[in-house]
Amino acid sequence: MISAFTVNSVLSWFNGRSGWLSWTGLANFGVFENKNYNIWEIPFFLAVGVIGGLTGALFNHLNSKLTDFRKKYVSNKWRRLIECFLVAAMSAFTGFVTLFLVDDCQPVGVNPNITEVNQMWCKKGEYSAVAKLFFQNPEESVKSLFHSPINSFRPWTLLIFSVEYYLLTLWTFGLSVPAGVFIPAILTGAAWGRLFGIGVGRIFPNITGIDPGKYALAGAAAQLGGLVRMTISLTAIIMEATKVVVFVIVLSRIFFIYLPLFFAVLSQDITFGLPIMLVLMVTKWVGDIFNEGLYDIHIDIQEIPILGWHPPKVSRNILAEKVMRSDVVALERRERVARVVAILRTTSHHGFPVVDRIEESTHSTLPDYGHLKGMILRSQLITLLEKRVFYSEMDGFEGIGRMGTVKLSDFFDEDVRAVTGFEGIASYFFLDCKTDFLQQDKSVDTLGLTVSDEQCWMDLEPFIHPHPHRVPLNASLPFIFQLFRGLGLRYLAVVNDENKLRGIITRKDVARYRERRFNKKYQVQELYIADERSNYISLKNARLLNFLLKMSIKKFLYVVSLSQLNCLLLQCKLFHVFWLSIDAERQLLQSITVFPDFLAAGDALLDTDAVCSQRSIAASTQPNAIVHVTTKAVLPTPDTQLFVQMMEKERRARQHGAEADDRSFLAKYWMYIVPVVIFVVISNAVTPEGGGEG
Repeated sequence: MISAFTVNSVLSWFNGRSGWLSWTGLANFGVFENKNYNIWEIPFFLAVGVIGGLTGALFNHLNSKLTDFRKKYVSNKWRRLIECFLVAAMSAFTGFVTLFLVDDCQPVGVNPNITEVNQMWCKKGEYSAVAKLFFQNPEESVKSLFHSPINSFRPWTLLIFSVEYYLLTLWTFGLSVPAGVFIPAILTGAAWGRLFGIGVGRIFPNITGIDPGKYALAGAAAQLGGLVRMTISLTAIIMEATKVVVFVIVLSRIFFIYLPLFFAVLSQDITFGLPIMLVLMVTKWVGDIFNEGLYDIHIDIQEIPILGWHPPKVSRNILAEKVMRSDVVALERRERVARVVAILRTTSHHGFPVVDRIEESTHSTLPDYGHLKGMILRSQLITLLEKRVFYSEMDGFEGIGRMGTVKLSDFFDEDVRAVTGFEGIASYFFLDCKTDFLQQDKSVDTLGLTVSDEQCWMDLEPFIHPHPHRVPLNASLPFIFQLFRGLGLRYLAVVNDENKLRGIITRKDVARYRERRFNKKYQVQELYIADERSNYISLKNARLLNFLLKMSIKKFLYVVSLSQLNCLLLQCKLFHVFWLSIDAERQLLQSITVFPDFLAAGDALLDTDAVCSQRSIAASTQPNAIVHVTTKAVLPTPDTQLFVQMMEKERRARQHGAEADDRSFLAKYWMYIVPVVIFVVISNAVTPEGGGEG
């Protein structure tokens, strides 16, 4: 509502009518004059929904394959630019050839609503219907398909235009240009929807009231719904764009949000609300049989760790011990400044767990962490270093810095305090989102720390979050999923029965588990999610990562190569432990962790004054490096298959072919049924006259 008020205020000033707030939307597809439909037309609207679901599923499948092709062969900026030129040239060539080959000349008087006439190769007093579709902007073309008279377009014109625009939209979506899919999908659906309406009129020539514009509206909604798989929100968008407000009530806790629409519906027409809702529901049901929505598919392709609504099925036997990352960078309650600086330089993590001790493990190459005491943010560590909150003695509080030299307000940027207006404890709620965003680009090298500063100690205990979220080792993946989904967590600590830290679970660790269904059997698949920032490098400057450790992706093959000069390796003194994690099923490299000795043992830092020469390179013949390779545990097959068979047996035992869902039919689809019932009641009360003539 605030956005609509702001836009209307700007439009009133732009049009010279200051204070006039009754402007129409920016996307205006016109008003339907013939708003009548009969009950026998509802099956045809459902058929339009089926077509929209099929074409949308095909579009999403082909576009995902095209995106994979682009990632493999159209990788650099010059190839992307050439592809943009190629698509533009092909679009112009297709339109020109269509104008030349398709002869669809209509008399000017057949459509009294047109304001501009494109004659092209037509005779005097005629206009080209094909040129009208191609030369207008897409919004005007949609309006023409909605509101033009019955004989304004020939069937072959609509068929050829819809196929061409469908393919061009398929090719255009994903280019390196700011292009969307909303208006092109509506235009494509309006074209084949109007063609469908013409076909219905020819099948039943003796029935009056069959307007192709109604089916063009249904086709536009079906095509867009088949791509993005939205229902209620898309219904409101379509009805608003056609100057009709639809009243939708959702019986939930947010009922008061829709209450203002109740009073608006009394003065608006909601005739096409029911057909549009039915079309979108059928479109979503048909499309979901084959694949997900277009945006969801691209989220998976880009490997963005966005969690779904529900955890993967048959994943209860996947425990936190398998999901977590054991290569944790932890801090003790009192740390030397040099180690904190080294960790901040060589990692990009948002937060670090704080434990009471870190010792060398006797049975693993990873350190043995003690009891979990809390979590501290990266932004807090940078602020503590910037304010020089450290001491020359470990157990005493003498030397550089005092506890009184830092306040809670010091953890915030001046801009954040100016915008929020909060100080003190109230500002703590912005600590996790605002300050870290402003501090992420602040480098440790800009703090001006001296050698004497790095020999001091930091007391982290007063600044840690003492009660972070944690789970035991035997916590199941669905339980972890609900914690991340419900609480919006970024990370989750994993502890044993003694509250000792054993690992960290991030959102990416949870998002890489996806469910797949093959031959009526569910399978949990573990995906690879690229994250080079999670590698703990040993160089004192993290910018050298691109030179020392490179990861190239060739389709499904991940290759790691060393391409840095030996000089950089000598500067690191070659004291490393390489932890390689390999997927046993596909033999793919999952992650690499480089542990330098000084991160765990507190040895001397890198010699920043070391000079690299050919003599020193030749003299170094005994590198000290340990490579530890582990294989990821494979999901136990017998338990999973047994559980899947039990689910299949239970599904077959249900009557009337119910879905493999524990909920009843009303529990699953009440949010669709209730608005339809209320809509029918209101439509009968608002519209006293009957529908169109039969």
